[in-house]
Amino acid sequence: MQAWALPTLELSSGATTLTIADGDALDSNALAGAVTFIGTVGNFFLNVSTGATKPTLGSAAFPDIDLNSVNSSSAAGTLTIKFSETDYTGASKLKSDVGGTTQGEVSFEVYADATNALFGLGTQIADLGPFNGGAFSGVSGGVNAPSAPYSLTQIATIVHGGGQNTTSFDLQTTVPVPATLGLLGVGLVGLGWLGRRRTAAA
Repeated sequence: MQAWALPTLELSSGATTLTIADGDALDSNALAGAVTFIGTVGNFFLNVSTGATKPTLGSAAFPDIDLNSVNSSSAAGTLTIKFSETDYTGASKLKSDVGGTTQGEVSFEVYADATNALFGLGTQIADLGPFNGGAFSGVSGGVNAPSAPYSLTQIATIVHGGGQNTTSFDLQTTVPVPATLGLLGVGLVGLGWLGRRRTAAA
């Protein structure tokens, strides 16, 4: 059986910081490789904040790390949400994409670290935002992964100017599907359609 490192979620309002590893008492997600926090951090109430990765999403050889959060503020403040995991081995390019909505300002960073340190900030592979007021989306990719093993860290920084502000987002970092695989998929769909058409004509 594969012994996974522990994916870890870190939440900070500046004055209060919570660090939650997979399976900790504050982790409300029973899945291995997924960490969920529901509760208050400083002026922010996190309706749900989840980081997910291997073995729930992807694998060491095919990295897939996802951070999503839905939260609101009771007063002005800044919330930083980090999600990190170690022991990735996939020697591929990495891409990140994000989408969501905010009543404040939000920005995102993603790092791959060749020292394989949890929350390591070795090589930046994405810098998205800042995004202000309303719906947003962004994509950054094509950065080569460092030598294996390496860690991946996602960081979201949310700034709310007052109470009753909300921000929600989904940030994913993964290996892009090669164009050849995409073309193969289109080809297989075409063959299936052609086979169905021939069957119908017979």
